[in-house]
Amino acid sequence: MYHQAQVCSMSHYQLKTNCVGCNHLKNTWYGYLEMNGFIDAEKNHKPFDDAKKRRNPQHVKEVTDYYYWATQALHMKTFKSQTDETIWQYYVNGATALEISNAIGLERSWVSRKIGRIEKSLKEK
Repeated sequence: MYHQAQVCSMSHYQLKTNCVGCNHLKNTWYGYLEMNGFIDAEKNHKPFDDAKKRRNPQHVKEVTDYYYWATQALHMKTFKSQTDETIWQYYVNGATALEISNAIGLERSWVSRKIGRIEKSLKEK
């Protein structure tokens, strides 16, 4: 089912921050979404800050070092279970928690927490 794009009362197709009609439309939709249980994970998120951080050479080195360690851990450490090893293998290869959860049939939130627990246990060994 296709929906026709909604425009504000001033006929803007893209929301403008200083337009009363755009703000009304945005508030209407956010109210509808909130009423239906939608949680905006990116609300208060500043994507430009992330982009600046990713271009920082120190950050790039830290990420590279982390994934080098994570890959080494995959091959050199002992995991508590085959599931842990499988999750870590997906994670090291860049899969998101959602992709991992779909691949192994477990809930995304559980997989996210499990990645943290696996990482902690690997660092302790």
